[in-house]
Amino acid sequence: MWLPEVHLPQHELKLPPLIAKLEPLPKLSAKVAHPKPKPKVRPKPQPEPVVQSLPDLPIAQSAPVPASVPVAASAPAAAEPEPPAPVIAEALPPEPQRPPLPKHARLQFNVYQGQGNFKVGESVHTLDIEDGYYTLKANVQTTGLASLVKSYRMVQTSGGEATQHTLKPEVFTEEITDGSSKKMNRTEFDWANKKITAAKHHYPRRRRTS
Repeated sequence: MWLPEVHLPQHELKLPPLIAKLEPLPKLSAKVAHPKPKPKVRPKPQPEPVVQSLPDLPIAQSAPVPASVPVAASAPAAAEPEPPAPVIAEALPPEPQRPPLPKHARLQFNVYQGQGNFKVGESVHTLDIEDGYYTLKANVQTTGLASLVKSYRMVQTSGGEATQHTLKPEVFTEEITDGSSKKMNRTEFDWANKKITAAKHHYPRRRRTS
């Protein structure tokens, strides 16, 4: 199909120019959200107390205070503590009195040895008090067959002032005989000057010659 050529008019439309501007954004006011107030709770009305009327009772009359009875004064508000009562120590019973020393005394002890209780020696102690002076002596020696094997003897003597219950030594001597030797010791007590003097002596026994 053939159509004739049609020429349309050509018109150019002129558009207005575009203009762009930068403007700051408007400030937004921040709204603070306040909490809603809680509703106030009203207290419940309390019921009024019921007052019961009591019957009239007779009032007891107080007995009159006799004039002779003193009225106690009121105690102070803060009373001071009383001091503790003194502790009274119980009286101790008196000590029993010691008996006085005897004027004369003698003690003897025997010395045994071995399974057969063979006597080998003895010890004799004597005490004599006269006119306020005492003599105390101890004699120890071997006896019987034991003295033939071992000859031994010791004599101790103490002398000094004597009271009713005490002894105060002034001189002490010791004499020991052991076989062929002899020893002697002497001690003196000076109570006024608080001094003790001791001396030792050794005397060898000489053998007899025919």
